[in-house]
Amino acid sequence: MTEARALIADIGGTHARFALVDDRGQAGAPQVMRCADFPGPAQAAQAFLAAQGGVRPARAAFAVASPITGDVVDLTNSAWHFSIEAVRRELGLERLDVINDFTAVALSVRHLGPEHLLKVGGGVAADGCPVAVLGPGTGLGVSALVPDSAGHWTALATEGGTSPWPPPAPRRTPCWNGCASASAMSRPSASCPAPAW
Repeated sequence: MTEARALIADIGGTHARFALVDDRGQAGAPQVMRCADFPGPAQAAQAFLAAQGGVRPARAAFAVASPITGDVVDLTNSAWHFSIEAVRRELGLERLDVINDFTAVALSVRHLGPEHLLKVGGGVAADGCPVAVLGPGTGLGVSALVPDSAGHWTALATEGGTSPWPPPAPRRTPCWNGCASASAMSRPSASCPAPAW
């Protein structure tokens, strides 16, 4: 990898994944760290950077399993509670962007090829319709990518981590059982409506 340009992180309730992005925009191999081993994201990032030879990127972007409503972040399924500005200062960053983890996933969907998508349920996907993004982990990651009439797409910032997951067994439908076994991204289908639980 050439010189590190930025630090990126995917921070969930159980694990934090850190990687460096080089000056060509290529991400290096991620390192998975247990959140419980660190008091917060600054300390986990410092340990990751030390293991990379003490590199000091100027910018970072963290995707976190939590709603982002201001400077203070309380992870939904983790004890981590932090100020974005305090972490920026502690890491010596010029800029730190923090977004919801599944907002980040939804933003990536338009860059995926058909081989990366999993069709859930029957029916045929309709072009120009919202795209659902789901992923079970410590909690349930939920978002959607919604098109507008001008062809632009907006990722919804949501937090499904406090939803009961999995739903009670008698209420599961085949498409939701599939989501429980692996992360799934799918266009909505009329033959696989969301269950009402």
